Amino acid sequence: MLRNFPLRPLLNGERLQTLTQCTINNTVTPQALSDRCPCKTRPPILAVDDNIFNIVALQTVLEYDFNLQSEKALNGLEALAKVQERAKDVSEYPCICGKEGPDSNFSVIFMDCNMPIMDGFMGTARIKEYLGDEKMKKMVIVALTAYTGEQFKEKCLMSGMNGYLTKPISAGQLRAFLREHTKHVQ
Repeated sequence: MLRNFPLRPLLNGERLQTLTQCTINNTVTPQALSDRCPCKTRPPILAVDDNIFNIVALQTVLEYDFNLQSEKALNGLEALAKVQERAKDVSEYPCICGKEGPDSNFSVIFMDCNMPIMDGFMGTARIKEYLGDEKMKKMVIVALTAYTGEQFKEKCLMSGMNGYLTKPISAGQLRAFLREHTKHVQ
């Protein structure tokens, strides 16, 4: 029986307190604990674009075609802040069900290349600098751009991005990319 266990997602400050209280009272089954794990509230994908319509379109396809949740950022600087926030959240509220490692972050970042404040190239460089090589092995950064030239594709890959997709992106393109580079789509 689950007593004193909220039926809504736990906010950061409530997670540890609630889990500790329920565990001390011996009211949580392993399955219930797994269902309320902090990792369940952390979307695996970050969509970065200065055009909100592009973000909504991408998030809609991810959610309805692949049942994947995502966060959004409007430029590279905001993306870096989201990656930093995620690292802090994982550190303060680690996964207790075993599905997330101690240094987990977003597994995929869809990064627009041309944005104000901080473009995708600089955003990628700053994220890589912040996380370091070892943690970057667990993250895929995908360039999203309207440019179709081979030179621009090379620029994206040379900047440290792992892949390159041109806009508009179809569900088929996303499926193929996610199958090849992640464990999220089979």
